[in-house]
Amino acid sequence: MKRYIGVDYLLAVSPAYNKPSNNGVMQYYGELASSTNLPLIMYNVPGRTGSNISVEVLSEIGRKYSNIVGVKEASGDMDRYIDLIYTSPESFLVFAGDDNLALPLF
Repeated sequence: MKRYIGVDYLLAVSPAYNKPSNNGVMQYYGELASSTNLPLIMYNVPGRTGSNISVEVLSEIGRKYSNIVGVKEASGDMDRYIDLIYTSPESFLVFAGDDNLALPLF
């Protein structure tokens, strides 16, 4: 993997407060993915952004863009974690964004 000034991955939060549509989320992450060769991790944090990206959209983005390699999921919903793991590409990483769910996610 090529390194850029010590950066191994990018972590990108979804647009805050404007509650983008599913199509808007796809376009946003598509633009980010197209603008870099670095691996990109999406950050779904509905408590901070005001919107919760659907499991289907997260999985679709993971299949569509090869450099989007995972998601930091902070919805607090264990069922979503499980759905993400089973519907996303095999190599797609799912990180716990909630401390209390990190151990159960392992």
